[in-house]
Amino acid sequence: MDSVSQPTDGFRGPRRIVPAHDIDAEFVPRPVEGTLTVVVGDESVILNGWRTATVLNATAALIWERLDGRASVGQIAARLAATEGVPADLVLAEVLDVVRNVGAIGLLEDVPPPDGLVVTAEPIPRPVAGDTVDNLGLSDLDDDSWALHDLLGQETVLVNWNPHCGHCAGIAGRLADVRAALAAADVGLVLLAYGDAASNRALAEQAGLHTRILLHSPATDPFRGAGTPSAFHLDGTGRLLSDPAYGAGDVMALVERLAGTEQATGRSSGQTGESAGRIRYLLDRGAMCAPGAGESAPVRWAGTRVYRVGQHHVGIRHDTASTAAVLDRLFAGRRVDDPRAGHSFSVALGPLIERFDESALEAVKPDRRTRGLSMLGENGRPPVRRRHPGRVLRALLWRLDDEIGDTECPEGHIRANAIAVVSDRGAALLPVNFHAFAPRLQPMLARAGFALADVALPEIDLSTAELVIRAPTIDHERLVFNDAALAAGVQSEALTSIEQPPVLPGRYPLIGWCAITPGEQPVVHHSPASAAAAVMSTVEGAIEPAARLVQLADLFTRVPGYGLWYHSEAELVAAISTALR
Repeated sequence: MDSVSQPTDGFRGPRRIVPAHDIDAEFVPRPVEGTLTVVVGDESVILNGWRTATVLNATAALIWERLDGRASVGQIAARLAATEGVPADLVLAEVLDVVRNVGAIGLLEDVPPPDGLVVTAEPIPRPVAGDTVDNLGLSDLDDDSWALHDLLGQETVLVNWNPHCGHCAGIAGRLADVRAALAAADVGLVLLAYGDAASNRALAEQAGLHTRILLHSPATDPFRGAGTPSAFHLDGTGRLLSDPAYGAGDVMALVERLAGTEQATGRSSGQTGESAGRIRYLLDRGAMCAPGAGESAPVRWAGTRVYRVGQHHVGIRHDTASTAAVLDRLFAGRRVDDPRAGHSFSVALGPLIERFDESALEAVKPDRRTRGLSMLGENGRPPVRRRHPGRVLRALLWRLDDEIGDTECPEGHIRANAIAVVSDRGAALLPVNFHAFAPRLQPMLARAGFALADVALPEIDLSTAELVIRAPTIDHERLVFNDAALAAGVQSEALTSIEQPPVLPGRYPLIGWCAITPGEQPVVHHSPASAAAAVMSTVEGAIEPAARLVQLADLFTRVPGYGLWYHSEAELVAAISTALR
């Protein structure tokens, strides 16, 4: 057996690093520190924090209990054979099989991942204070060529930028506010931007940000793949005077420190009393977008509306003037002028709003996969694409509830990072990764009798085993949904044949919870322990892993848990129908 000797650990002698498939009778198995065994019915679940949840049958659990880090595989097998009265060779084979399997999934010390699962990569070195940025050749928005160092000559903040990044848009106005103070402090501001000249110019003009903007190319990335926004504080020679700033919050903190200003506060007109306090933004979290994210945006956005929602200013991009008018009606009297808000959401209603008549409905028929879709986009989440534009607006309200609304999860309820579907029998939860192809999946689910719920984080009442969909708490004009073009319950053969009516607020009995389970069968009915282990990491809320497992296992004694496996979207829908029918 190949192994690598390691220093003694104090009581076992020299340690041996052994691949799982090479474990033999001499190997001394020791569970990794922090593993916990939770008994669920006649099964045991081994928890490694939130990283893994492994279900063991009775035999495997009996063997696991004897892995004390002192006895070898052979010694464990001999003791079990004597206790159980089973031939030693059979017991040894069983113990070896269990130990090799738990070792392969990372539950044993001194056992590396199996061959083929080891991923090696050199980390990208991040610039630090004292490093010097190369004198890159760049072009500006007028296609004039520049050498980066030629633009310095003074202290400069170089910002990694993207006009399609909501976090960049969110600080564009704030950068404009401190631009003069930066100049007075003899500090320059240069944006190194993804995207094209037109997109960058449009954002700068909207925010009133008058500064040099240079365009990225594949060979010009001093930020080494960092997200946007991020920033370098450089001296006149291109040397970093401090470690880089990553994220909107840290970038603004750097800029405002150099400018000698405090963080600007946006205010809408006419604010008094308590409402005149500090305006909050959804982009205050300081997050970043991936480098180049959204660079080729499929929707050409006409502009951005900003609305006062509680204590927040929320920016929403729109595709047409008609969509903007609908948003103004939805948030009547709450529109404000505040470019600092950027855009946290994007709404496209154009396909049905512009021409909601028989010709528009007929236009849906030729290509059911893409035609006539309205869309809600949100930074950091998969987009929502629906045929009924009213559903997109309700999804927007529910997303705002998740972010800033008064929607505390009641005791005894949980929220899951999953997709909720509803049929005439009840509700079910599907894996959240199905969002990636939901626009194509939805028509097939509709024909099978399932409607996608538009909530982002489905809520489950554990005591009643029900999906709970609450009415949005965000203040809005409800009469908007009575408009013919936005009515969520529009009944038209052209629409209902490929999209079920919307799932409205209410309670729906939970008839199943599905997870991805690779295997030969398209549908596997999980035990309560297996079902809980499969979905526990998708449930939100502060609770210990063992407590969450027990909580979910109890739910799965009343609600079926299924494993799905498929090779095509049609097979997936067939598997869902089989499981839930």
